[in-house]
Amino acid sequence: MKINNDWLKNKTSLNDFENKILRSFYSAKLNTDDFFSKKNTIMFGVSGGADSVAMLVAFSEIRKKIFSKNSPRFFVVTIDHSIRPSEESSGDAFFVQELCHKLDVECHIVHFPKGLVMNTASERMKGIEEAARFLRYQAFEQMAKEQNAKFFCLAHNRNDQLETL
Repeated sequence: MKINNDWLKNKTSLNDFENKILRSFYSAKLNTDDFFSKKNTIMFGVSGGADSVAMLVAFSEIRKKIFSKNSPRFFVVTIDHSIRPSEESSGDAFFVQELCHKLDVECHIVHFPKGLVMNTASERMKGIEEAARFLRYQAFEQMAKEQNAKFFCLAHNRNDQLETL
């Protein structure tokens, strides 16, 4: 599969993590020129945790360092689940919003009404984490359609087997 020639020329301007991300395109048989095309909207689900923040920052740096001439639109969605105390839950969402502002990336916060996750867990007879994931993915899907996103990126750690599946 093709890796953008600009990447090969500018490889030294990327850090190890950014290089690893671009190498993963080759492993997955994805074309970086297609992914980073100006015609695309790439949506990111960012929680404010280390994994999704690292993903967003790395992709933003790759876009800036290599694909600036042919740059896609980046759009972030972050979810306020309203499970934790509001200052914590809203604080994560506002952190993501501020990060996006610094990275010059559009950001949308989805606020779930208080009790929605708990009610969904009861209705589905599942746990809170499963209900939150179910609702989060519904919101991601709706926002991806609204934004006409060609790609949707999520990050999670290796220990999160449910997200991996």
